[in-house]
Amino acid sequence: MSFIAQAKQSRVSRLAPEVDLDMTPIMNLFVILVPSLVSIAVFVHIAVISVTLPPAAGAGMGGPKKADLKLTVSVGEPGFVISLGDSLLDSLPKVTGKFDLPGLANSLARIRERLANKDDVVVAVDDGIIFDEVVSAMDAGRQSGFSRVSLAGGAPKKKDKP
Repeated sequence: MSFIAQAKQSRVSRLAPEVDLDMTPIMNLFVILVPSLVSIAVFVHIAVISVTLPPAAGAGMGGPKKADLKLTVSVGEPGFVISLGDSLLDSLPKVTGKFDLPGLANSLARIRERLANKDDVVVAVDDGIIFDEVVSAMDAGRQSGFSRVSLAGGAPKKKDKP
């Protein structure tokens, strides 16, 4: 070995002694962090509800055709109202203060049989309705055979003036 290489090696060994890195804390972090993130990703994927937005009003030219009429389930304080365009198909009031979800599913299934070419339904929700009730109404639409369930906001509640 040359004198210069020997001098560099002795200087390096005097300045920085060899230290073994303890990787245990970092490994513990990864052992806990990776499974946690994977499980969170699975729960987020399970919690996602696929929703389609209704087409924008006035997107097409001309008046509504028979095939273009929207099947709408309105969720409000009195209960469910099912309509096709402007015509009322069914009305389901609340039963003992709760929404009639089995009745909604049955009514939508009957309507689905009559309207074989319809595969979309719009759930219009008034203000003040609990989110669980909205999701239950959307689930009833899916159970009845409607593959595309859209969500729309209803009219805001009117406040009485003093």
